[in-house]
Amino acid sequence: MIGLLEALEASAPASFLRGSFIVYPLVNALHILAIGALLTCALLMDLAILGIGRRLPAAAAVRYLRPVAILALLVAVLSGALLFSVQPLDYVGNPAFRLKLLLLAVALLNAGVFVLLQGRLSPNRAPMRVLALASLLLWPSVLVAGRFIGFLG
Repeated sequence: MIGLLEALEASAPASFLRGSFIVYPLVNALHILAIGALLTCALLMDLAILGIGRRLPAAAAVRYLRPVAILALLVAVLSGALLFSVQPLDYVGNPAFRLKLLLLAVALLNAGVFVLLQGRLSPNRAPMRVLALASLLLWPSVLVAGRFIGFLG
């Protein structure tokens, strides 16, 4: 595992990012923007499912916002992978980074269960509301854990 991480750190993209005065901050900014878009979409979908702000029905909110959330997630994961490549050994040893990955996995599992149940249950049913409430807790927790990476390194 350490050999793989060392190879990743020595890779051309990682070396380029480490040496770039402009590209690394741009990738970092893209990561932050993608996380913001993802959290905004998740928050709006969750609030609609919980019945807060009934202007847009929950099913419509999910239908319109899910594609944006998926795109934002992909951009966040790809930009995060690039940022990780710059110092993979440091990140792997960072407790905040490990917590962020764990919370991300749980948040994605929660979203996956929502998608599986969505075809069987209407968004305003109790199980869907529980998943929405969990989502409201999980996604901001991923964000907060990510913010602590720089302070616990």
